[in-house]
Amino acid sequence: MHLFTALCVIGGWTTTTPYRAVAWTFVCEVWRVLCLNCSMAAEIVAKYQEVVQDQTIQQIRGWAYVGALGGAALSVPTLVLSANEERYGRYGRMHCARWNAWRETLYEYLPDLIADTWCSAKLYCCAWKEATGATLRRVYAALRATGWFGMLLLSLFLHVPMMLYDVLEYLCCGGMGVAVTLGVLNLLNLLFEWCCYGMHFSIGVLVVGVLTHAWRHGSVEGQLEGTASRMVLRNALVVSGFPVRVTCWRECSVGE
Repeated sequence: MHLFTALCVIGGWTTTTPYRAVAWTFVCEVWRVLCLNCSMAAEIVAKYQEVVQDQTIQQIRGWAYVGALGGAALSVPTLVLSANEERYGRYGRMHCARWNAWRETLYEYLPDLIADTWCSAKLYCCAWKEATGATLRRVYAALRATGWFGMLLLSLFLHVPMMLYDVLEYLCCGGMGVAVTLGVLNLLNLLFEWCCYGMHFSIGVLVVGVLTHAWRHGSVEGQLEGTASRMVLRNALVVSGFPVRVTCWRECSVGE
């Protein structure tokens, strides 16, 4: 019975030898990695404290101090692992590469990216604002020019017939002369039948004459002078920024 038990124990021990070797190797590797991590963390913390307590870092204030602490937190592990490369071996080089990647991404690339993005966005907003302002100014200038052109056409539409009537009245020596001339022309047209629109033309001339005399009476104190084509054009040039020409016209008007 005892011999059987001994044989079972020896057989079981012999059978489980590979499994025990694997488990022991695994436990040893876990312990070694744990010791390496603890040693690595202790050295990193000690080095970080040394860097933070440096007088150069202590003199920094504000957000620059926060950036310096963040940069030190990402740079110190790389310094420690590079200085102890033989001690930590391949495992240390792997962690060193990771810390380098984090430092390049978070400390060097990301702040520049944020700053460049902010500058680009600000420049884009400024350019968009300037372009929008320029477009609105051009639209406003076009609308204003259209309005002044319409006012000029309206002024010409009002004043050109009155100017022609003034010329006709001057040639006919007054309003009575115009009436007599129109009467004679209508009588001759009735006799010889020159055209069929003579009466309509005469009525139009008389209407323009009545309006011209009414306009003269209404502009005795100069209220209606601003509707003249010359004044409309002058005001348009003043608004558009032509001081030299406006000054010349002002002097001419003063001379008159």
